[in-house]
Amino acid sequence: RLHPFPSAANAFRIGTSEDATKGWLVAICRDRATRAFSMTLAKGAFALVASGEDNSAMTLGTAIATDDAGGKVLTGCYDGTIALRARSALASAQKPHRRHRGFANLGVTVAAMGRGALEGWFITGGADGSLMVQSEKKKAAAPNVAGDPPILEGELAEVDTVDVDLSPLDVHSEKRRLGGATPAEGTVWDTIADASREAHGSAREYTSEASTSLLSQQQSLKIEFAEILEYNRNCDPLEKLERDELVIDVAMRDRMVAQGDAAAEKVREQILNANLRTDLTSHLIRERCYDTMEEQAAVLMPLGESPLGGVSGYPLPKVGEVELRGLQMVRIQRKIEMAELKDKAEQGSVAATDGMLMSEEDFVTRHGGKAAAAEVPVEEEADVKKISGDVMALQYHDMELTTRERRLNQVALMRESVRVRKAEMNKAILAAIAYKSREIDRLDEKAARVAEILTELESEEAVERYLLSGVEEGTQLQVKDEDMTEEKYVSAKERAALEQAAREEQARKANSDKDDQAGRALQDMMNGSLEAKKEAVGVEVLKKPSFMDEPLETLSEEQVKQVKEFEKRLKAVEEAQDQHRKGLEAEVKKIKGEIGLVVEAFNAKVGDMAQDKLGCDGDVYELELKIALLLDSVVKEDDSHYQIQRLTKQVEVAQLDYDGATAALDDMKAELEEFREGYETLLNDDKGIERAFKKEVAESPYLEELTKLFKRRRYAGADKHAADAAKNLDPFAPAPGEGGPGAEGALPRPEPLDLDTDLPEGCSDEIADRLVELRESKITMELEVKQKATQLMQLNRRLAELSENQSEASVQLDHARDELSRLQQERVMDTCDIIMFRKVKQGQVEVEGQENEMLHDGGTGALIEVDTVHQLNRVVRSLGKEKFDLMEETKSFRNKIHAVNWENQMLQLKATDVAENIRYFQLLWVTKDLQVAIKGGQDDRKTAQNVTLEKQMGHCKEMQENKVEDMKQRLFKAHKQIRSKELENEKLGEYVQDLAVSVAQREKILRVRQSGPDAVDESEYKMQEVIWRRLVLEEARQQSEDISILKAEVDRLRQRTFPSFARNYAAQMGR
Repeated sequence: RLHPFPSAANAFRIGTSEDATKGWLVAICRDRATRAFSMTLAKGAFALVASGEDNSAMTLGTAIATDDAGGKVLTGCYDGTIALRARSALASAQKPHRRHRGFANLGVTVAAMGRGALEGWFITGGADGSLMVQSEKKKAAAPNVAGDPPILEGELAEVDTVDVDLSPLDVHSEKRRLGGATPAEGTVWDTIADASREAHGSAREYTSEASTSLLSQQQSLKIEFAEILEYNRNCDPLEKLERDELVIDVAMRDRMVAQGDAAAEKVREQILNANLRTDLTSHLIRERCYDTMEEQAAVLMPLGESPLGGVSGYPLPKVGEVELRGLQMVRIQRKIEMAELKDKAEQGSVAATDGMLMSEEDFVTRHGGKAAAAEVPVEEEADVKKISGDVMALQYHDMELTTRERRLNQVALMRESVRVRKAEMNKAILAAIAYKSREIDRLDEKAARVAEILTELESEEAVERYLLSGVEEGTQLQVKDEDMTEEKYVSAKERAALEQAAREEQARKANSDKDDQAGRALQDMMNGSLEAKKEAVGVEVLKKPSFMDEPLETLSEEQVKQVKEFEKRLKAVEEAQDQHRKGLEAEVKKIKGEIGLVVEAFNAKVGDMAQDKLGCDGDVYELELKIALLLDSVVKEDDSHYQIQRLTKQVEVAQLDYDGATAALDDMKAELEEFREGYETLLNDDKGIERAFKKEVAESPYLEELTKLFKRRRYAGADKHAADAAKNLDPFAPAPGEGGPGAEGALPRPEPLDLDTDLPEGCSDEIADRLVELRESKITMELEVKQKATQLMQLNRRLAELSENQSEASVQLDHARDELSRLQQERVMDTCDIIMFRKVKQGQVEVEGQENEMLHDGGTGALIEVDTVHQLNRVVRSLGKEKFDLMEETKSFRNKIHAVNWENQMLQLKATDVAENIRYFQLLWVTKDLQVAIKGGQDDRKTAQNVTLEKQMGHCKEMQENKVEDMKQRLFKAHKQIRSKELENEKLGEYVQDLAVSVAQREKILRVRQSGPDAVDESEYKMQEVIWRRLVLEEARQQSEDISILKAEVDRLRQRTFPSFARNYAAQMGR
């Protein structure tokens, strides 16, 4: 693999020289270069050596051709130029370019060198469909464009060539200049030739005499020009000209100036067009992207240098009238619905048809509390442009989103919630930007004071200024002067207007300075100190004595005293200045600290705003995710509805097919049953003929011979039919006897009997005639039976086909019903499958550690890529599946082995049982009774036993009925006794109550007597009370015993009639 080309090759040609081990290669590359290489071919080796390169092409090469020897190279380019040169001269600087006439800015697509009769010619084809044939050596003036001879279809025209050097710029400029020229004004090739001669200065083909004349004229002009330069060098400086001002060819100068102006105008036009395109693009962007927004995205930036980034708001597009009215309708419907639900919640009538999955308590709690729908009145006449209110209160609960309409309404409400949430965040950001503006004003005041102090202290320290950014001010789309990187072009007219305006402004200022009353008033008010330097407050200005610099020896005592006084006062002034400077420095430090605190506090607020923005993003993304899920559920519901309709139609069609197949099958069964009855009748008739024959010849001595003759069937041409059947290779040909129902002559008839040769000797004519008659009837009946059998087989096949059709229809019907049922269940599940969002903490750390141990670091943890984990899981699952399949295969194989072993054991046990039974029957002692039983003589005995058993069964049934009747009578008596005892117990209970009343009355009487004067003493009263209590307890015990005895008697009576599991209370009391 070699890399000989610096850039990609578009096309190349290759060939070999006379030496079989050497060759050449020429290629055109993407960098517009044509490169030649020498090849060396050897066994197992290949080498390329560069031999030449041409970079004169101005555009990309598109076609290349060479002659057989590779000495000449023809190339075509994208701009329509053609270059023909020797391969050995590729490195030379010559540019022998030609032009492919008919070029339409699409380039040369194909090129070829002539061979044989076309030797010395080359052919090129253009992308516009033109084809050119040119000579390699002929050079002549090109014909006029308007005078080109017509080229007929199928013919090639020779076109004269022009050897000129054409650059793409010259071609295009001349082409634009002569795009609308007429033939009379000039031709394209003449214009190109003139331009070439102007570029090179003179034509190439002149005679020797003309050349000598031109040389002499040139020499005279050179002498004259040298004299002019010498005069200009020695003339007066005022008259002296610069070198570039000396113009010899004025026409050329004017032409060059005109060309320069034209080029400048062209560039100016291009710049203007580019500016217009940019202005149009910016206008469209602003109109379609910026002006269509109701709120632009504001950005809050921190003050100064801060690691915090900016907090950006949300761009909100304008809402159309249709969307606003739709939202208003949703709000009104929702408020009406909430009012109705509130009434239902208050009345307690929550119906299952309300389409809710929540319980009744949750429904009443949601719609019956203080935040019910009654608090949000219905807006009957509301302005659609002023929709406000808490849309969150109008949203449905997640358990209420069970219908398509509610989900669509929820989507509209959620979208409005997203818009309201973004608008609130934008409002907060704008408020923060306004607060930042006020803080910047405060900081500007402090910074101005700091700058004033630093100026007074003569310090060069820079004062930091805080400004609002362009995105905060909303001027990011406005272009400022400092944003311009290039100087604005000013035309001559605009330059003159600017100079005129500057002169007028200067004149106005000069006139205003002559009588500046405001300036003089300000100077008078400031006592002339407006321009003076501000001195330190409270510092005296000292005037240095004139003799201060003289030596002390020359001064008088008064002067020395004045010098000391001045030094003392100077020291005091210096101390005061030092204190004042320290005070200013302290003030600067304090102000800077205050500025830092303000900046820090504002940046902290920016951080809080970033957290709020993060929370807002979470809420917005959650709502947008809910909207996407709701819309997806609506789309799924519509799709399921369409699928259910389609499957319903499919079930109906399958049901119709099944009903049709079932009806056809029933009809076919009835027809087959009727045909089978006729077939069985025919079989019985056939058997009747055979029985009649046997009956008639049963006593004949020739029974066996006559029977053989009766059953013999010989067919004429049987061998021929067998041969024809063997030759017939048609697999769909009907078999013999399958000609179909009612086919005459489908079955061959056997040959009749030859009575002279076939009948046995001595057989009577009557028997022979009867044999022939019965045999012919038998044969006719057999043929009819075979035909009926064939028809019956066809009917059975038809019945099988109909049965198969019914089975297929049933399978299709069941499949369609199952699919429909599955879709309906999925639709019900999708309706009930409500997605509810819950905010949880996500993430987990998996590390090794002991149980119930809190890990505070992840030192033993490992960070693994999710893709790696998934890949390992897939490998584990694949290996586990292989192992599971192997175990399943082993299990099934072992099950088969166990089944075979079990079957072998079963067969062995059966063989053993059979052998034992055989042995038992072989060794069985046959008795007389057994013989009778074997011969069937046990029937009378069994009959007698059956009669006896029936009598016993009747007697037992009668005895059972008598016992049941007796038990019923006893039970009736027992119930009667129980009732009497219960009545007695009721009477005793009433008696006990009466006794209790009498006892209470007696106690009361005794108390009354004791309270009287003749009351008995306390001990006697207590004794009487004990006696009465004892009597009452004794009576109660006696009655309890009687009740227990009665219960025991009742239990005994019950036990006599049926088993009873009642407890024996008497036995328990005895214990």
